[in-house]
Amino acid sequence: MSHWEPLGEAVGVFTTPDHTFGADAMRLAAFVPQGLRRICEFGTGCGVIALQLCVAARAAGRELPQITALDVQPEAATLAAQSVERSGLQEHVTVLTADWRTAPLAAGAFDAVVCNPPYFPPATGGVSENTARRIARHEDSPAALDELCVSAARVLKNGGRFFLCHRPERLADLTVSLRAAGLEPKRMQLVQHDTNSSPYLLLCEARKGGNAGMIVEPALLG
Repeated sequence: MSHWEPLGEAVGVFTTPDHTFGADAMRLAAFVPQGLRRICEFGTGCGVIALQLCVAARAAGRELPQITALDVQPEAATLAAQSVERSGLQEHVTVLTADWRTAPLAAGAFDAVVCNPPYFPPATGGVSENTARRIARHEDSPAALDELCVSAARVLKNGGRFFLCHRPERLADLTVSLRAAGLEPKRMQLVQHDTNSSPYLLLCEARKGGNAGMIVEPALLG
């Protein structure tokens, strides 16, 4: 049975025990700047990031973006589509059941790609027996991070921006994969529980065809 989680006035998402969201998704949504028009979200899950981007744009008095949200799991895509319909955002968010590696999207079609990807390499980090959670948390092959970056680069226009969150311990892997795909890391921010703890989350923005040079923003607490 699904549960309705409000995000703003008349906007929210349906969640289930298998398809829900946490603070990482909300941090990532807040990391994406205003003004981007054509956005693709890889691995939308219950749709919270796509819908939160619409909430933020509306709150700022801006035109809402056009978002294409993908998820490989039919149950998640159905849940996200139901959230979009109840929120009255069908004209702004389109949900597709598709793998980002093979999705029928035109090359160079988007200003931005947003993704909260699986954090753990295959067979590491305590693999869940629950299929939905395993797909959300664990990469399905050793090449998964490379394939994610290549897929993002394919659908981004030149100068387009890729926003994602990850674990800080995967920073080296992430940088290598981004650069190999022609995506230059341009902005990074770490998140930690308090000033005495190590960062637990990495937020990153990369640009297709960008020049070398990255801004590291002050860490977020909480």
